[in-house]
Amino acid sequence: MLKYINIDNEIKKLTDEEIKKLETEKDYKQLRKMEYGTLSQQIEFITENGVEAWQQKVRDIKAKHPKPKTLTAI
Repeated sequence: MLKYINIDNEIKKLTDEEIKKLETEKDYKQLRKMEYGTLSQQIEFITENGVEAWQQKVRDIKAKHPKPKTLTAI
């Protein structure tokens, strides 16, 4: 498990809360990526349904898996 992070050549020990935030951020990105599909799947979706439908799909995915508040200073 990640315990330390290097920022601007300074090593800082992360708190349990900071570790959880970083893990959550990683999770939301993976979940979104899985739902978006591959680039070819996205192009196929646009071809079959139009750009507006794809844009709505992206908005729905982002609402389902919102971006967490990032760490401000660690």
